[in-house]
Amino acid sequence: MVEHYVRIPHPFKPDTLVQGRVLEVKNSKEYWNVYELEDGTIIKVKLCVNHISIPIDPTTNKPLRKPNGEPIFNVNWTVHIVPLYPREKITEMEVKEHGK
Repeated sequence: MVEHYVRIPHPFKPDTLVQGRVLEVKNSKEYWNVYELEDGTIIKVKLCVNHISIPIDPTTNKPLRKPNGEPIFNVNWTVHIVPLYPREKITEMEVKEHGK
């Protein structure tokens, strides 16, 4: 299997980039959080992870760790936000937008 790498901020020197080894995700479930607002609008929100990596120490070529020895993970993510409007709300927006 080919290992993949990305450039990520150094966890202890944020102005410096280091290599991060991308970890394989074996199982993933990303669900929508759904919020219904008082005006009938529904907002759907989902956090999607693009990749998870561990920073590599450029001097030792080993994973960097916290001072207490715990591993450090870098999570690259995207938030998807989808508003769903009731028909009446869309009609109101169109009237305001086009002056109808």
